[in-house]
Amino acid sequence: MVATTPAPLRRWRRPSLGPAPIRESSPREEVVRRDAVFRRALAVADMAAAAGAVLLCVPTIGHDGLSPLALLALPLVVVAGKAQGVYDRDELVINKTTIDQAPQLLNLATLYALLTVLLQGVFLTTGALGATQVLVLWGATFVLTLLARQAARAVARRVTTVERVLFVGSDASCERLRTKLTAGGGRAVVVGRMSLEGAQDELADAAATLHELVGDLRVHRVIIEPSEPRPQATLDFVREAKGTGARVSLLPRILEVVGSSIEIDDLHGLTLLGVRRFGLSRSSVMLKRSFDAVGSGLGILFLSPVLLAIAVMIRSDSRGPVIYRQTRIGRDGRPFQIWKFRTMIVGADAVLNRIEPFARHSGARTVGQVPARVEAHAQDRVARLGQRQHHRAVRLCARMRLDIGKAAVEQ
Repeated sequence: MVATTPAPLRRWRRPSLGPAPIRESSPREEVVRRDAVFRRALAVADMAAAAGAVLLCVPTIGHDGLSPLALLALPLVVVAGKAQGVYDRDELVINKTTIDQAPQLLNLATLYALLTVLLQGVFLTTGALGATQVLVLWGATFVLTLLARQAARAVARRVTTVERVLFVGSDASCERLRTKLTAGGGRAVVVGRMSLEGAQDELADAAATLHELVGDLRVHRVIIEPSEPRPQATLDFVREAKGTGARVSLLPRILEVVGSSIEIDDLHGLTLLGVRRFGLSRSSVMLKRSFDAVGSGLGILFLSPVLLAIAVMIRSDSRGPVIYRQTRIGRDGRPFQIWKFRTMIVGADAVLNRIEPFARHSGARTVGQVPARVEAHAQDRVARLGQRQHHRAVRLCARMRLDIGKAAVEQ
């Protein structure tokens, strides 16, 4: 028999100055594809429901003319749904049901009906929406969205693979989970189990095993049973599981591990906690960025007279550019350029660097106090300095007041 040397395991060390932040790696490719199928199916279902509701209330009930531009209203329901988070829940839970999102879908139907009423001048060629039509539009959007989403989830489950689960916990809990998954129609299957018990000094090896099992078994979701005698080990495994790129759920025992960043998943009497991603998805980032750009643009347009007046006042008060630019350090240590109205004299940074040592020595709390401190210091010592030195101190104060006193140096 030939002895083989096992490959070295990746060492996993806990920081000595406290627990490390939970860092989430990019989701695994098969997880991304599976979640994308559900999100896109729900988006198509929402647009189909919105189109059906419009066709029911406009040409059928009111006999009004519908413009081809009405097709542009269909993506609005997806944007509104994304803003309310109705497309992000499915990736957090195993038991994907539509009725649990009924309150959110009701709000979505209300918002869509309001947008349709506000934009009816664009979408209708003849006539106008009456009260009955608006009520039918609202109710039909809600009911059709429920039905369409139920059908979309059924189709998505058929075209995607069964969700593969790795359980971290006791054998008894694993068998209970298998029973509940079977009762739920086989939407997920347990493909492996590992335990934290008896691994007091081998957490690094257990973490490496977790990464290997997730890759070898093509795991979509890791379900962790908290360890009562070892809560820190549970937190460590939540951290490692998020680093594998798989979705993470917890059997509820220690909510302090994740705070409020959870989604309740009722699996036929067995409660799981879906751990949300630590950050925004790509579509959420795009939506947030769009809102930021539109909101800031409207704010600048609304305040443009005030901004113009401020620019004129700065230009008339001192020479130099109206806008001050500077490099600052932003998120993740990345530098960026800020643009602001200039509130200092040109070259104020050089002046500050020149007088900062004296400011610290004289006890001045702000740069504007430096000339007064110099003058007081000179008056206290005029007898010992003599008349010539006193005049030099006065001239120094005058120059400082000229450089500093005119500008409101920010401190």
